[in-house]
Amino acid sequence: MTDPQSIETWTLMGLIYRDMDDGDYRNALLLSERLFAIDTQSTAYRFLYAKSLYHNLDYHASYLVTKGSDSPACVNLFAQSCLQLGPLQDSTETKRQYWLEGVKALKKVLEKSDDTVYWGDGDLFSRLENIKEAIICYTDSLRLCPFKLSAFYKLCDLAPDTAAGLKALGMLPKDTFKPLDQPNLSRSHRAFPFSLSLEKEDIVFNDNLAQHNQLETNSWSLPAIRNDYRELSVDELKALVRNMPDPLDEDLLEKSDIETEKEDKIQYALMDIQKMKADEAYKSKHGLHKKAPVHTTQSATTTNDVLDEEDINEDEVNIEINPFYPAAHRSPSLSRRPPRIVSNLTEKERRREQEKQNQTEAVLTFFLPNKEDSDRFRQSSVKTLLAGMNKVLKVLRILANGYYCASIYRCKEAALTLQKLDTKQYDSARVLCILGTAYYHANDHDSARYFFRHAFSIAPWFCESVPLYSTCLWYLEKQKELNVLTFVMRHNKSHLFEAYIVAGNWNKLAGKSNEALHWFKKATEQDSTQFYGHTLLGYEEWEKHSFLQAKEHFSKALMANRRSYMAWYGMASAYIGMEQYQQAASYLSEAIRLNPHHPTMITTMADILFELKEYKSAKYYIEKAISIRPQNDYVKFLSDINQKIAGDFDLLED
Repeated sequence: MTDPQSIETWTLMGLIYRDMDDGDYRNALLLSERLFAIDTQSTAYRFLYAKSLYHNLDYHASYLVTKGSDSPACVNLFAQSCLQLGPLQDSTETKRQYWLEGVKALKKVLEKSDDTVYWGDGDLFSRLENIKEAIICYTDSLRLCPFKLSAFYKLCDLAPDTAAGLKALGMLPKDTFKPLDQPNLSRSHRAFPFSLSLEKEDIVFNDNLAQHNQLETNSWSLPAIRNDYRELSVDELKALVRNMPDPLDEDLLEKSDIETEKEDKIQYALMDIQKMKADEAYKSKHGLHKKAPVHTTQSATTTNDVLDEEDINEDEVNIEINPFYPAAHRSPSLSRRPPRIVSNLTEKERRREQEKQNQTEAVLTFFLPNKEDSDRFRQSSVKTLLAGMNKVLKVLRILANGYYCASIYRCKEAALTLQKLDTKQYDSARVLCILGTAYYHANDHDSARYFFRHAFSIAPWFCESVPLYSTCLWYLEKQKELNVLTFVMRHNKSHLFEAYIVAGNWNKLAGKSNEALHWFKKATEQDSTQFYGHTLLGYEEWEKHSFLQAKEHFSKALMANRRSYMAWYGMASAYIGMEQYQQAASYLSEAIRLNPHHPTMITTMADILFELKEYKSAKYYIEKAISIRPQNDYVKFLSDINQKIAGDFDLLED
């Protein structure tokens, strides 16, 4: 236990935690500055100060405050700051440097840290596209804490890029979210490290201001520093600190064959784009290229206003996160009355000592739980505690199973699994959006729309699936419903990316393709790490037969998310438009590998193989599409393929 702390520090910490609970991060920052000023070497004070900066979206400040700290909590916050700073950088090298710096810091504390640090390390490796290492981190996080549902969701998202899959890793929901036999308190937080002393004062006011009237001339003004580089004293260094990062070792694990093959395909697409650009430039220079069409802006014909740039400001968003309260026990030296001893104190002095003791105990009762009550609770409530924990685990297991089925595009299994939840759990935005997304990826836009619409009606602040919802409405041409969605999202300043996607789809449905391009571009500018905005831009250019521009957008989508079947399918569509069917088949095969249950993509592969005169392979794919969703067009296409196969057979006989 450290030295006793003053009532000021206890009060400050209590107020800071209260402000974080209330979401008043600005005031929490102002108070944590005062706390940090009391003792800049305290890791607990440093963590509170950095956390306040992080919640105020000052990631660079939290990065600097936690840099070099050995505390697992500070190191984890440092890594999260690195994760947020990466996308803000202009160059790819600087992004990578931040992420590698976070990985290096986390590696130092992994063995003595907790599941959250493994989870943060997994995020950093995902950004570095080292999927094997990311999966190891998420797996370790789940094994340490089976309540880490977010880590399981990440595993599901990354599983397509692993040769083994979740089953081989032993991380299926039934293996991960198993009932507990007994509580494990070995990793619970230690007792509160501070004891209380009412005699200690950490904040002292200087009332004798007359002695400090005379101020010496500051010889270290800015011009002097510019021209004089002599070694500074410690006092002078307080305001001049430069943090130079150490060289980072990139001792990353070897990537899998699937990742390497994807990188080769993406590099091929990028080289092809550069070659096409060079050819276009050559044609333009020598007058061989047609003049570009004049860009015209189509006028709006509807009465409902769409998002205007003046109406939407990129406001900062405060994210409410539950504060960290260390567990604590009452200090024995303060919770018990001192033994009766012979004392020379007077009755007045004894009463004063007793009042001080009562005051100390009153403060401790406010901040700390009673140790005897805590022990009695543990002894009598272990069975009840286990029952409650296992009930939570069961809910998480159902959610994990549902998300897992949706992530491998098993729509029916996902729907049946999530139906095991009770009405209150099922009727929640996250569950409904999992189902809506599953139906969307199965190309069943009608069913997806119902789930998305109900989710948005009960929780309009939950916007994760709003882009897919708006695309569903565009597919189904539900203009009135899309109008309502656009009107609601235009006032949501916390989800500008989603709002811009909705505005683009609204304009697209209204027949204003140029305006749709404008809003999709704004979405990618708002958040370039989201693949969906780049994908929609690619499809817009593809519809205009601008295949070079389409390939550029699809390549950006692939770099943002290499596991997006929509981006791979988009790249294949661009090559189909250019009648380069062999290359198209290569990219489409990856899209089908990622989502083998999408009838449109399977039918497209049959079309490509038909053009390449590989009729037997085309027959296999069209029969697979018919087994998923029987349609007259598919049956007619199968008939055409059979005629070709019969014709080839007749030629062979002749």
